[in-house]
Amino acid sequence: MKSMLRIMFVILTLSPIFTFAEEKKAASAVIGTADNFVITQDDVKEFRAFVEKGPQRTTEKEYQKYTILIRLFAEEAKFLGLDKDKPEDISTFSGKMKLSEMYMANIADSYVLKDEVIESYYLAHPDLYKTDSGAVKPLNDDIRKEIREKIFVHKKKRIQDAELERLKQKYHLRVCEGECK
Repeated sequence: MKSMLRIMFVILTLSPIFTFAEEKKAASAVIGTADNFVITQDDVKEFRAFVEKGPQRTTEKEYQKYTILIRLFAEEAKFLGLDKDKPEDISTFSGKMKLSEMYMANIADSYVLKDEVIESYYLAHPDLYKTDSGAVKPLNDDIRKEIREKIFVHKKKRIQDAELERLKQKYHLRVCEGECK
């Protein structure tokens, strides 16, 4: 009976230590905190699993960066009501992905290029716009759209990075180095 009491005493004495260790473990899994949400290592694992279904691989730092990007873009899509016709659940990974894609599409749609930029590209690359007979096609709406898409794809990474930084500030995101407190 005494040994049973000792065991109970040890368990009751050590249980706060184990609870504290679990809380510390959960806190260390946080990679970023924002106004109304946190981004955890579990979110990164979900993104990594999604990416690694294909042949792509990257560093842990890149997985974390894009997990943060997806969440911020999803939050902004929700804020702007981009999913009003077909609501998405931001608590699921697939919902966050769909929302972030909606937000990136919104950025692409609103990306403005001056006519001079499109015309300069067209004049600088006449070989891309030749007919079978060798004549250069006239600059029309289809070619303008194609050029706009090419330029946007070329600038997409810079646009994403700038938007990521803007949204980090808007949502007061603090990326944790080590532990967030």
